[in-house]
Amino acid sequence: MYDSNGKSRWLVDTKLIIIPSLNGMLLAPMMPPGYTYLKNFKDFFSKTKYWLLKPADTLVSTGYCLTNTGKEYIVYQDKPAAFQINLSAISKLLKAKWYQPFSRQYLDAGICRKGQVLFTPPAFLWDGPVVLFLSNE
Repeated sequence: MYDSNGKSRWLVDTKLIIIPSLNGMLLAPMMPPGYTYLKNFKDFFSKTKYWLLKPADTLVSTGYCLTNTGKEYIVYQDKPAAFQINLSAISKLLKAKWYQPFSRQYLDAGICRKGQVLFTPPAFLWDGPVVLFLSNE
């Protein structure tokens, strides 16, 4: 019942419920509370070079920022509201995308140039947290 190596994989949710998975896939009827949000988190960061990111909250007027300076920026806002980000360190244009971590919705946010940039999340993201992902790739 476990993967081909005979090793079990485990998922621990916030209530410390431990549930084995089969071949790395958690079975839908066994999904613990919080699983979907954690899966969305993993799926989002798997599209980034997360191992190169460093905290840089001073670059944003509100919220939290991780950056691989000049190449990749991730801004997390607890509540969707307008904010500024300092992109003075970039040398290439950056593609911007909005991401809603609960619904997994992405929305193109345009192209960013060097300097102070103001972002306002789109109306459909006004429920809960919102993430802005900027990348030169």
